[in-house]
Amino acid sequence: MLFQVTSTLTRQIQSRKLLVLKFVLVPQAQSGSYDPFFMKASKRGQGTRQEPNVVNSLDSFRCIGCICNEGDTHINWMWLYEGKPKRCECGYWFELKYHPAPEEHKLPL
Repeated sequence: MLFQVTSTLTRQIQSRKLLVLKFVLVPQAQSGSYDPFFMKASKRGQGTRQEPNVVNSLDSFRCIGCICNEGDTHINWMWLYEGKPKRCECGYWFELKYHPAPEEHKLPL
């Protein structure tokens, strides 16, 4: 009896994972925008106080690194917090944009 319950739960979990893969991850990968945790490096924009570089995050804070000059081997690390733009030592401004993580019950079934 326990084996049947366990195997049924395992099948349900596997089918849910396949649905998420089919309807969420595969379309994102095909469109070239698959970066669910915002881990890919991004190019700096203008970076002024009025138009800061936007840093996406799944939380209200994030540690980022700025390579101030292209030839530098040193990275300036800093913490960003939601609603508080921050200026790097090189003069570029950064601002955090919070994105809520997808909830399991909102994923397509």
